[in-house]
Amino acid sequence: MFSRATNKNLFKKRAEPIKPKFEISDEHDHIRKEFEEYWKNPTSNDKFERLLDQEDEKPKKKDFLVSLNLPEYKPEEVLVTANGNVVEVKGKHQEKDEKGDLQTTKSFIKSFNISEDCDVSQLRSKFEKDGVLTISAPRKAEK
Repeated sequence: MFSRATNKNLFKKRAEPIKPKFEISDEHDHIRKEFEEYWKNPTSNDKFERLLDQEDEKPKKKDFLVSLNLPEYKPEEVLVTANGNVVEVKGKHQEKDEKGDLQTTKSFIKSFNISEDCDVSQLRSKFEKDGVLTISAPRKAEK
């Protein structure tokens, strides 16, 4: 429970108002000055040109890489196949009780499209001890 004295302290007025770290008008002035500086001589000032060039860069093409977390599956319960530019991962896990009777069955199928610039013939899969399946294919060499 709160006492009345504590509640009064919560709503105490401050002696001075909180001041912002910077004035909004100061920030606007800064931006305006930057643009004025640029437009005085746009050919010699490359500050904005560098920013525009960075945005225009196309993303670099990357290798194909997929990781699946399959902690309940053993490597022999997972099959990775490639057909054209489609990689398919199938898994089937069965659990049996002490008598050998089937209790549960879990299965999945996942398909991934590989970019045409990746070399499907170099497709690799690796099943880690912690149950992480990693599938990768490098990009084709540029001609």
